[in-house]
Amino acid sequence: MWAMSDLMTLKRYAPSSYKHYGHWFKKLLAVYPDVHPNDITKEQMHNHLLKLVKEKNYAATTQIQIAAGMQFYYVSVLGRSRKTYEIPTPKKGPTSRS
Repeated sequence: MWAMSDLMTLKRYAPSSYKHYGHWFKKLLAVYPDVHPNDITKEQMHNHLLKLVKEKNYAATTQIQIAAGMQFYYVSVLGRSRKTYEIPTPKKGPTSRS
């Protein structure tokens, strides 16, 4: 988690992005407490995001924040392929409230 916050600081991410990405990434880690963060699979991330979307009915912008937080860690911090860790985000249009 420190590597994520350090990289966000170096890239001068907005404090709100820092807060939201960290929050949602910690939620992902809590779902898989026995799995090292580096070993969480794309399928596990998709399942987590799908469960949140179905159960919580978050707004599209919240879904985008969740996906961005996960993708930042795996792509920016670990240097994995963006294509491999592409996480679905909603199309523009009507959204639910978060």
